[in-house]
Amino acid sequence: MQAYRYETFVRKAFGYKLNKVIERGGDPAGLAEADIFNNSEIDSVKKGVKESMKIFIDDIISKKQPDDTEIAKMQKFMSDVQSATDVKEISILIEYFEDVVFDKYYNMNQGIITMK
Repeated sequence: MQAYRYETFVRKAFGYKLNKVIERGGDPAGLAEADIFNNSEIDSVKKGVKESMKIFIDDIISKKQPDDTEIAKMQKFMSDVQSATDVKEISILIEYFEDVVFDKYYNMNQGIITMK
């Protein structure tokens, strides 16, 4: 479940950015792969998650112009991912980011993401 959450999160972010459906491993860096979601590949996992979060955060900042406190809260997710010691911790951060940030600013309907 955790590996699938990771893969779909990366696919969702890059699909949104590129405005197309991203298949498994279809992001520019090839990181949307559940198979790499393990502690021996943690640096790649961190890279994929942080870049995915950055896609959404940059979009939110440019379109919604949240206050500095909200921006700091969103950006803390990326630093928390960087300091994570295992993929389980990263999975929890992905889930929390989706609950706190993604769900606040985006709707997802039949795989199509739109800003609220």
